[in-house]
Amino acid sequence: MQVNLVPLVDVTFLLIVFFVMVARITGADLPPLDLPQPQPSALIDPGAPQRVVVNVSPSDSADAWYSVDFQKFNGDGPGVAGLRSALRSALEQNPAVNIDIRADRDATFSRVRPVLESAIGAAADLKLPQARLRLVARATAIPGENAP
Repeated sequence: MQVNLVPLVDVTFLLIVFFVMVARITGADLPPLDLPQPQPSALIDPGAPQRVVVNVSPSDSADAWYSVDFQKFNGDGPGVAGLRSALRSALEQNPAVNIDIRADRDATFSRVRPVLESAIGAAADLKLPQARLRLVARATAIPGENAP
C-alpha cells in the first residue's frame, strides 16, 4: 500500500499562498510613519498602578527572610531595618505606590508584622499620612460556586 502525497503537497502549497497573501494585506494597512521616541518617563503606563511587592518567607526559624525587588533581607533586626530603608526609597520615588505583601499560607502573623511596621515607619519617616498596603491572596473558589 502506497501513501498518496499529492493532496498533502496541494494543501501545503495552498497554506503557503494563503499566508503570503495575508502578510501582504496586513502590511498594506501600516503606512510608513516617523513615530516619536518616548522619553523614559513616558514609558510607564499611567493607567497601571505602580507597586512594590514584599515577599515573606514562611519560616519562623533563623533562616527567615523578606525580599523586595530582588533584594533579600534577613528576618533579624538589621534585615528589617534594610527592609524599611527599601520601602522608604520606594515611597520617596512615588508616595502613592501600593505595597503588596505576599506571605505563605503557613506564615504566622509574627512574620508579617515587621513588614507592616516597616511600611508604616517608612511613610512616617517621609511624613506621609499613610502607606498604601495590600495583602495579596490567591483566589479560591467559594463552596457551591463554579471556579474560574
